[in-house]
Amino acid sequence: MTAAGDHGPMSLGHEDGSVQARYSHITARMSSRLMDELTEQWKESLAALFVPKQLE
Repeated sequence: MTAAGDHGPMSLGHEDGSVQARYSHITARMSSRLMDELTEQWKESLAALFVPKQLE
C-alpha cells in the first residue's frame, strides 16, 4: 500500500494482488468447462503424436 487507501494501480482495490485472489470467484460450471476444454486439447495433442505411419 503506497498511501492511505491506495493499493497501487494494479491492485484494483484488493489487499492481495495475486491472480488467485482476483479470480477466486470461479464457479463450478466455469471450472468444469475449462477442464473439459483442456482435456479435449490434451486428447487432440496425444492423437497427433500417435498417428500411425501410412503403410507403403
